[in-house]
Amino acid sequence: MVQKFKKIIVIGIDGMDFYLTQRLLLQGHLPNFLRLMKNGSFHMLESSIPPYSYVAWAAIAAGANPGSTGIFDVISRDAKTYKIYSDIEKSKFTVPYKPKPFWAITSEHNVPTTVIRWPGIYPPEKVSGKMLCGLGVPDMRGFHAGYTFYSEESEEFPSKAPNRVICVVRKGNQINTDIIGPSEIDNGAIIDIKARMVIAINSKISISVDGKDYLVHQEEWSDFIKVSFSVDASIVTGIFKAYVIDTDPFKMYITAIHIDPESPSMPISYPDKYSIELAKKIGFFHTMGFPEEADGFTDNRLSEKSFLEQIYQIENERKKIFFKEFHEFENNETGLLAFVFDSSDRLQHIFWEKGENNNKIAEYYMKKDDFLGRLLDKIDANTLLLIVSDHGFTFAEKRVSLNTWLRDSGYLATNGNSIKDIDWSRTKAYSVGLFGIYINLEGREKRGIVKDNDKDKLIDEIISGLKTLRDPENNGKPVYEVYRKEEIYSGRNTILAPDMVVGFSNGYQHAPESAMGGAGGPLFDKGITWRGTHLTDRVFVPGVLFSNIKFKNNVCQNDIAPTILDSFGIPVPESMEGKSLLK
Repeated sequence: MVQKFKKIIVIGIDGMDFYLTQRLLLQGHLPNFLRLMKNGSFHMLESSIPPYSYVAWAAIAAGANPGSTGIFDVISRDAKTYKIYSDIEKSKFTVPYKPKPFWAITSEHNVPTTVIRWPGIYPPEKVSGKMLCGLGVPDMRGFHAGYTFYSEESEEFPSKAPNRVICVVRKGNQINTDIIGPSEIDNGAIIDIKARMVIAINSKISISVDGKDYLVHQEEWSDFIKVSFSVDASIVTGIFKAYVIDTDPFKMYITAIHIDPESPSMPISYPDKYSIELAKKIGFFHTMGFPEEADGFTDNRLSEKSFLEQIYQIENERKKIFFKEFHEFENNETGLLAFVFDSSDRLQHIFWEKGENNNKIAEYYMKKDDFLGRLLDKIDANTLLLIVSDHGFTFAEKRVSLNTWLRDSGYLATNGNSIKDIDWSRTKAYSVGLFGIYINLEGREKRGIVKDNDKDKLIDEIISGLKTLRDPENNGKPVYEVYRKEEIYSGRNTILAPDMVVGFSNGYQHAPESAMGGAGGPLFDKGITWRGTHLTDRVFVPGVLFSNIKFKNNVCQNDIAPTILDSFGIPVPESMEGKSLLK
């Protein structure tokens, strides 16, 4: 095969919405994206079913549908135990029967390959270059979020388990307290490992950790603070940032404890030394897959100002990393650079509004336009540029509890509010995950009661019931479509998929309690914290594809990986279902 481009840059912008992008282009707010569109392409990119980040980024990387990648949701169940687990824990392309992502194939063909923060890849994979993991990397406690709030006042505990509130006592001008680190087992009990922190409040505020003093300022994020913990007779280090909200009474917020990139306690990059070299080059950086303190903001611990400041601190780190890698890429004869920005997703979850959008989101898009302008001035005709998003965004007003509907419709029997309370001897169907419904199938589920020859009729009944469901408040139709897994998925892993995947209508999304198997809440409720959502049917949340060359209109997510391989003259494997857009 003929090599069409010597170099390829793939830039992912998580959640970049087609309709908002189109509106900002027409309003003249994105001049560099407009320049790219006029000289190349701008297309609507239909998302995966369901339109969820882990699912979509896996499809983009592998050029295949979820039935092939085996990633269907962020939450799944083990049919033999009914245990619920997070797909973050297993979202790796290294399982043998899953198709190879494009970077594995370019590496096999000795193309210099750098992959930075592609969602769902953890631990890092071996490539013919460098990889830094993103969404999926936990903090030092093993969580994917988790702040600590220190206060002299009595404070309510937040609802989310990883987050902590610690009441502190000031003696003179000093507060002695602890930083909560990783856990260990001691005589069969799980205990938190702690590190001492001393806060001095005088004309200036200082934080002392491990014998080092850090000067901090009220209502400003501190620099990264390094902390060490003694774990199993070894010393491990982490980093965090602090935000002093007030000094009288004292209130301070600290982020989750990130893995120290200079001395990682868990692998976050390939090769291992890459994160160390990167930190030496640009300084400490956020290593968690989900570093944005969204819980802190929605729990009213952080102000809008402090949350936005953190978003752009993270963005500036990412830009430093990108241009550091781009400089090396620029000087190579050939190579692949794939880089994903994902603070865009969290920003839109928090600030998306119904109708005309929040100017905070527009400002983010315009900053990305500035970034693009800087890049466009540096790439040449031998470089293919692809800018892609996994999904778009819409507005959510209500949550729908699928398990409550299943219970009220006689398909699920329960004695309480959690999956542990379900009476499996009388349950025909249950929901787990943000989109899925499973049949309690005999021979597959541990205590399945539905016979295989009754399954299709039952699925028909459930689909018919959900599609005729109406919101009593406005007669709205909360369910846009319900998909049978055989209709939308193909491949060896289709057997693992939910039997039905629900596509919610605009304005609705699944209730989180129901997603974890519970059926105690109301059928409809308005308790939505994140108004921006993509937990709907994919028709409402298309993503984008920009390129510096012309493409035909008919493009899909599965086409990205084959296009990358074809550009390098690498044969496209049969596992990739998409087509090269260069054909």
